[in-house]
Amino acid sequence: MRTLIRLTTIAASVAAPALGLAIPAHAVITDQYDRVKTVFCSTERYGNEVEYDRGNSHYDQRVQLSERNNGLWCGSSSFTEYKEYGQYISASIQNDNASYVYCAIWINGGIAERDEDRSEYGAWALC
Repeated sequence: MRTLIRLTTIAASVAAPALGLAIPAHAVITDQYDRVKTVFCSTERYGNEVEYDRGNSHYDQRVQLSERNNGLWCGSSSFTEYKEYGQYISASIQNDNASYVYCAIWINGGIAERDEDRSEYGAWALC
């Protein structure tokens, strides 16, 4: 089933530009009953612009990261995928005042996608 979903996703991503549809570049595909966790970290506690897509749902929020971890401020969100054929997940974090940001998507306890960015002029990570 996972192979069929991946082939369908590849075909859709090839056809999407012709149809004018957008699919996130770093999207992760889930299966039914997968446990999904998105993790965001930044050198700044405040002013973090967090976005994530979960199938047809889009979330865009300015968040305060509340967990302190190795000198970074972090936060996470978890859910169980219940859709029969799964869906795509993508996430990003951006902060104009941060010198470092990190995002990761975990599926069933393993990292499926991660990204980090270091910059003197604001940082942006897309996973």
